[in-house]
Amino acid sequence: LWPNPTDGVFNITLNERLANGNVVVRDVSGRTILETKMNEDGTASINLSACEKGIYLVEVSAGGNITAGNVIRN
Repeated sequence: LWPNPTDGVFNITLNERLANGNVVVRDVSGRTILETKMNEDGTASINLSACEKGIYLVEVSAGGNITAGNVIRN
């Protein structure tokens, strides 16, 4: 997940074996802001430019695994 912090757009890169996953972005209250699928090459570009500044939870589910992290929107 990079760059972090971000001005709005950030990227996610997965290992090839975990390609075709799903991405869910939630705000600090747990409300879902965005849902999208990973590209076939295991990448995704997420745009939070229209969202308020703050901390967002990013969950990636792929290959039966869920990975979560935070991204800071400046």
